[in-house]
Amino acid sequence: MIKNNVLDTEETISDENKMMKTKIYIKNLNDDNTRVLEDKIAYIEGIEDYDIYPDSIDVLYNEQMINAENLALAIENLGLETSLKHTKAADNSETTPEEQNHKKESKIIKTKIYIPDIECESCSRLIEKKMTRIEGVKNYKIHFDSMDIQYDENMIKAEDFVTAVEDLGFRASVRPFERKSFKERWKDFRENSHKYGMIYKTFRYGLLTFLILVLIQVIAIAGFWNNTIPNFLEHYAWWLIYLDISIASIGAAIWYMASYKGTVTCMTGMMIGMTVGMQAGMMIGAVVGGTNGFFTGAMVGMTIAVIAGTITGAVCGIMGAVQGMMSGVMAGTMGAMITVMIFTDHVFIFMPYYMIINVLILIGLIYLFYEEVVEGKKDLKKKHTDFATFASACVIITAIITLIMIYGPKSPLFA
Repeated sequence: MIKNNVLDTEETISDENKMMKTKIYIKNLNDDNTRVLEDKIAYIEGIEDYDIYPDSIDVLYNEQMINAENLALAIENLGLETSLKHTKAADNSETTPEEQNHKKESKIIKTKIYIPDIECESCSRLIEKKMTRIEGVKNYKIHFDSMDIQYDENMIKAEDFVTAVEDLGFRASVRPFERKSFKERWKDFRENSHKYGMIYKTFRYGLLTFLILVLIQVIAIAGFWNNTIPNFLEHYAWWLIYLDISIASIGAAIWYMASYKGTVTCMTGMMIGMTVGMQAGMMIGAVVGGTNGFFTGAMVGMTIAVIAGTITGAVCGIMGAVQGMMSGVMAGTMGAMITVMIFTDHVFIFMPYYMIINVLILIGLIYLFYEEVVEGKKDLKKKHTDFATFASACVIITAIITLIMIYGPKSPLFA
């Protein structure tokens, strides 16, 4: 759809003119004659506003200056076939004197609301449904990253539209959104640390949990496993450290995203489910695959990844949940496959590099979540999970996987 080129905000005061809204259907409209049509309509006196669609044009015009038949004739002179549908927009002759005085005092504003989170037709329909319920809205058109809207300023303000859109889970503003560069973000991270309090806490929780997991395993190894299982340190030590890194980093990322209560757009939710599912499967599948082989590694990796991906992706509904589930299935098997395939080919040189990249991806997910979901939303609710609960969950999951690694089924290569 093409919109007439107007300023982001313009103001008109309604008078005794008789405004009409007409839809003119156009059979043979295409890209070339659409531009010609737009040029023609823009210079016809009496037209207040118009929207051009693939098969029609909506025109708001002053009936005392031009009528629908002349509009249709002007379009037909361009070689286009037309048919009409009239809708009365305002008619002072059918109103009481009090209503006419009210109309005279109406203050019609046209403004642009920037909405960068519009990602699909479903998003547009959601916003459209909201706008139809707001009193004072005269006309609106939703674009891929914004909305042009006409309204009576005596009945509603632009800030009310921003609030209404934000209530749907979208970022909204009367000014364009600007993303910070990595350099600007790093500077802001250092100078305005209070804005990133939850991110600091996420890193702190993740690091403390990792140290607790290592401490518990050191005690278990020294007190039991090293004395009962031959060559225990040689077979399991590094893999247990990688398991601790995996659980702490994945858990911290999930904890951060679960700390906010709000609506997430479908694209962001799918990205969350996919990333968590992928990283959980790739990391845990690789670790268990490195000690037990493909079967056990894939089973454990898939199970953990599917659960994590489904739960986190479900913030945007079934689309995100399915995306997380699919990612978990794929990554759980791929993670185990990687370590099995390179087990005799410098696997212990490969694993540190592999784990660092996976942790960086999770940090990137936290960055994305802050930028897409948290930043700029003053009313976003926080729901804290205390450290004891978070750490306990990580310890339980790590203990279960550790027991599977030590006592679970092993392929002949790892027996």
